[in-house]
Amino acid sequence: KQWYQRRVRGFTVTDRKCWEPFFTKASPKLSTVQVSRLEYPVTNLSAVQVLESNLEKMLMDKVMEWRERHVTRWNRHCRVLMKQILPRLETESITEDEERAILGEILSSHNVTGFPINTRYTDASTIVESVFSTNVHAAEDPAVEFALSVYIHPYPNNVLSVWIYIATLLKKY
Repeated sequence: KQWYQRRVRGFTVTDRKCWEPFFTKASPKLSTVQVSRLEYPVTNLSAVQVLESNLEKMLMDKVMEWRERHVTRWNRHCRVLMKQILPRLETESITEDEERAILGEILSSHNVTGFPINTRYTDASTIVESVFSTNVHAAEDPAVEFALSVYIHPYPNNVLSVWIYIATLLKKY
């Protein structure tokens, strides 16, 4: 068998045997196509609040729809407490002890199982799908209560960070 060695290209860009410069001194001067300053529009905060409210209502309706054979009870007090936690998850760190302190009253009377979900906002159906995939709605205990809270953190250029806290609660006996 005859051996053919592939030509190995060197990576010394100044070696003209290996590389040909794309621009030379004789090349015409080209202007840049890049803008000198990037400008991002401010996100409309009132629209974000409306979206947050609509998304929360839509998710609660979906949970009830997915549980059509069961009564779905909502624990509004827990929802309010979770609403306090969500903004802190976006903007600062929160320890488990701080989270327990906020939920303390509920944790003393209920067994709580749940977690926050964070995603970017692209469309509502993607968020509904991510909540459905948690399978939290499948809890079948007749005494189960649910809590769901939504927080949307706006960034410039209409970039939205969506936080959803979903949980089940069972009274301690």
